[in-house]
Amino acid sequence: MIEFQIELTDKPGQLAGVTEAIALGGANILGAAAIGKARPAVALVVDDEEATRKSLDEFGANYVMNELLLYTLDHRPGALAEFTRKIADSGINLNSFYIMHMEESTAEIAFTVDKIDLVCEMFNISH
Repeated sequence: MIEFQIELTDKPGQLAGVTEAIALGGANILGAAAIGKARPAVALVVDDEEATRKSLDEFGANYVMNELLLYTLDHRPGALAEFTRKIADSGINLNSFYIMHMEESTAEIAFTVDKIDLVCEMFNISH
Protein backbone atom coordinates (compact mmCIF):
# COMPACT_ATOMS: atom_id res chain seq x y z
CA MET A 1 0.00 0.00 0.00
CA ILE A 2 1.26 3.48 -0.87
CA GLU A 3 0.70 6.93 0.61
CA PHE A 4 0.72 9.89 -1.76
CA GLN A 5 2.05 13.01 -0.02
CA ILE A 6 1.11 15.98 -2.20
CA GLU A 7 2.33 19.55 -1.82
CA LEU A 8 -0.32 22.22 -2.26
CA THR A 9 -0.19 26.00 -2.47
CA ASP A 10 -2.14 28.18 -0.04
CA LYS A 11 -4.83 29.08 -2.57
CA PRO A 12 -8.52 28.21 -2.74
CA GLY A 13 -9.30 25.10 -4.77
CA GLN A 14 -5.97 23.29 -4.46
CA LEU A 15 -7.38 20.27 -2.63
CA ALA A 16 -10.43 20.27 -4.90
CA GLY A 17 -8.21 20.14 -8.00
CA VAL A 18 -6.15 17.23 -6.70
CA THR A 19 -9.17 15.20 -5.58
CA GLU A 20 -11.01 15.90 -8.84
CA ALA A 21 -7.99 14.71 -10.85
CA ILE A 22 -7.84 11.49 -8.83
CA ALA A 23 -11.59 10.92 -9.25
CA LEU A 24 -11.38 11.48 -13.00
CA GLY A 25 -8.60 8.87 -13.10
CA GLY A 26 -10.94 6.35 -11.51
CA ALA A 27 -9.30 5.96 -8.07
CA ASN A 28 -11.16 6.08 -4.78
CA ILE A 29 -9.65 7.83 -1.75
CA LEU A 30 -9.63 5.48 1.25
CA GLY A 31 -7.93 7.76 3.79
CA ALA A 32 -6.74 11.36 3.89
CA ALA A 33 -5.12 13.95 6.09
CA ALA A 34 -4.68 17.57 5.07
CA ILE A 35 -3.10 20.53 6.81
CA GLY A 36 -2.94 24.09 5.56
CA LYS A 37 -1.32 27.45 6.26
CA ALA A 38 2.29 26.71 7.33
CA ARG A 39 2.98 24.19 4.56
CA PRO A 40 -0.20 23.16 2.75
CA ALA A 41 -0.20 19.46 1.91
CA VAL A 42 -2.46 16.44 1.73
CA ALA A 43 -1.59 12.80 2.28
CA LEU A 44 -3.87 10.27 0.60
CA VAL A 45 -4.38 6.52 0.59
CA VAL A 46 -6.18 5.25 -2.50
CA ASP A 47 -7.48 2.01 -3.96
CA ASP A 48 -5.70 2.40 -7.33
CA GLU A 49 -2.12 3.59 -6.99
CA GLU A 50 -1.21 3.49 -10.69
CA ALA A 51 -4.29 5.52 -11.71
CA THR A 52 -3.55 8.03 -8.94
CA ARG A 53 0.09 8.41 -9.98
CA LYS A 54 -0.97 8.97 -13.60
CA SER A 55 -3.67 11.47 -12.56
CA LEU A 56 -1.29 13.45 -10.34
CA ASP A 57 1.36 13.53 -13.08
CA GLU A 58 -1.19 14.82 -15.61
CA PHE A 59 -2.42 17.39 -13.07
CA GLY A 60 1.17 18.56 -12.52
CA ALA A 61 1.16 17.86 -8.78
CA ASN A 62 4.37 17.81 -6.76
CA TYR A 63 4.22 14.60 -4.69
CA VAL A 64 6.16 11.75 -3.15
CA MET A 65 5.08 8.17 -2.65
CA ASN A 66 5.76 6.41 0.66
CA GLU A 67 5.33 2.77 1.64
CA LEU A 68 2.38 2.48 3.99
CA LEU A 69 2.35 -0.26 6.61
CA LEU A 70 -0.84 -1.82 7.99
CA TYR A 71 -1.28 -3.04 11.55
CA THR A 72 -4.21 -4.03 13.75
CA LEU A 73 -4.45 -2.70 17.30
CA ASP A 74 -6.78 -3.70 20.08
CA HIS A 75 -9.59 -1.15 20.28
CA ARG A 76 -9.05 -0.15 23.93
CA PRO A 77 -7.72 2.84 25.85
CA GLY A 78 -3.93 3.06 25.64
CA ALA A 79 -3.38 0.74 22.65
CA LEU A 80 -2.31 3.56 20.34
CA ALA A 81 -0.19 5.14 23.09
CA GLU A 82 1.64 1.82 23.63
CA PHE A 83 2.18 1.37 19.89
CA THR A 84 3.56 4.88 19.35
CA ARG A 85 5.72 4.73 22.51
CA LYS A 86 7.35 1.49 21.34
CA ILE A 87 8.17 3.13 18.01
CA ALA A 88 9.52 6.27 19.68
CA ASP A 89 11.63 4.36 22.21
CA SER A 90 13.26 2.48 19.31
CA GLY A 91 14.39 5.78 17.74
CA ILE A 92 11.99 5.49 14.83
CA ASN A 93 10.26 8.54 13.37
CA LEU A 94 6.54 8.06 12.73
CA ASN A 95 5.94 10.17 9.62
CA SER A 96 2.22 9.72 9.05
CA PHE A 97 -0.65 7.83 10.62
CA TYR A 98 -4.21 6.90 9.65
CA ILE A 99 -7.04 5.05 11.36
CA MET A 100 -8.35 3.05 8.42
CA HIS A 101 -11.11 0.98 9.99
CA MET A 102 -12.53 0.41 13.45
CA GLU A 103 -14.46 -2.53 14.81
CA GLU A 104 -15.77 -3.12 18.31
CA SER A 105 -12.57 -4.88 19.41
CA THR A 106 -9.92 -3.83 16.85
CA ALA A 107 -8.70 -0.82 14.90
CA GLU A 108 -6.78 -1.15 11.64
CA ILE A 109 -4.13 1.54 11.29
CA ALA A 110 -1.83 2.54 8.44
CA PHE A 111 1.39 4.47 8.92
CA THR A 112 4.75 5.46 7.45
CA VAL A 113 8.08 5.45 9.24
CA ASP A 114 11.73 6.19 8.51
CA LYS A 115 12.95 2.67 9.45
CA ILE A 116 10.54 0.30 7.72
CA ASP A 117 12.50 -2.93 8.22
CA LEU A 118 12.94 -2.33 11.95
CA VAL A 119 9.23 -1.64 12.50
CA CYS A 120 8.24 -4.67 10.42
CA GLU A 121 10.47 -6.83 12.61
CA MET A 122 9.17 -5.27 15.85
CA PHE A 123 5.50 -5.81 15.00
CA ASN A 124 5.81 -8.86 12.70
CA ILE A 125 4.53 -6.94 9.66
CA SER A 126 5.24 -8.25 6.17
CA HIS A 127 5.95 -5.72 3.42
